[in-house]
Order: sequence, then structure tokens, then C-alpha cells
Amino acid sequence: MNMREYLFNMPAESIISVVAKKENSNDHETIFVIKEGKYNLKRIGKAPKVNIRGGIVQGEDAAALVVMFNFNDLEFKYDSWFNYYTMYGRKAVTKLAEQESILFECIDISGKTVNQFRISNTISSLAQNYIDICNNYNPWEAHSFYALKMIMFDECNYSEDALWDELSEQKSI
Repeated sequence: MNMREYLFNMPAESIISVVAKKENSNDHETIFVIKEGKYNLKRIGKAPKVNIRGGIVQGEDAAALVVMFNFNDLEFKYDSWFNYYTMYGRKAVTKLAEQESILFECIDISGKTVNQFRISNTISSLAQNYIDICNNYNPWEAHSFYALKMIMFDECNYSEDALWDELSEQKSI
């Protein structure tokens, strides 16, 4: 399945991070693709106010970087989790630590790009901190990462608002 097919099959009201080639460059960057219905895409707008919260969740066997976004102080929030010990996760976090800005691509339910906007990268130091923390762990298996993620969701009663409130920078569970 190619990326366009994946985005087409992705559910609405979701976000995914993608390592993509920069326009007019051979370099790559981590971008965030938001898939929404027409109504919510209008509410997000062309140049929204972006609120970002991030945190590092550390467990005994694994660590996770979670980044959440909220646009125009609307009620919905998007969470993106990074697992350093996957091939994709390592590349995505490394790029996120290096890049000066973050590109968002908003797509509609058919997968068509409706809007793109760029903001200053205020989470680069958090991404670098996550890399440094991960280097103190032995490589973990995917199930350890997902168990950590589920513990965090359980602590937040599976509420995006509660997860948003929990994020500060670093949390050990």
C-alpha cells in the first residue's frame, strides 16, 4: 500500500506523522497530516492558531514521545506517538529534533490536500530530550511501547482532554 492509499483509508478526525521529502530539496522532514471532514477543515482554517503540548512517558522497559495539537482552541485535539526503537520512529524523531518548522497538511475524507500551513518548531528540544533518554534504554519490542501507551491512556480514562492536561514534558509511569 502506498502513502496516498494509506491516507485514503485513514479514518477522519485523525493525524499521522510522515517523514517526507522537503519541497525543492533532497532533505526530508517530519510533517503531520490531518484528515478531517469538510466542516472541521473549515473550522481549522488556512492559518490557524496552533497549541502544542508534548511529553515523554517513561516506563520500565520503554519510553514514548507524545505530541498533541489543538487548532484555534477548538474542542478536538490530535495526538501523535513516537516509538524511537522502530526504523520509522527513529527517523521521524531525529528529523523533528533538527527541523526549524513543522508542516501540517490537511486532507479531506477522500485524501485530497485541502490546505498546508507551517509553524515554528517549538518541540525540537523535547524531541532531542526523548532521543537522549532512549539512548539510556536497551532497545525495546513493540509490545512494550504499546503497553506503555495503553497505561497512559488508562490513566487518562481514554480522554484526549485528560491526556492534554497530563502533558508537561516528562512523565514516569
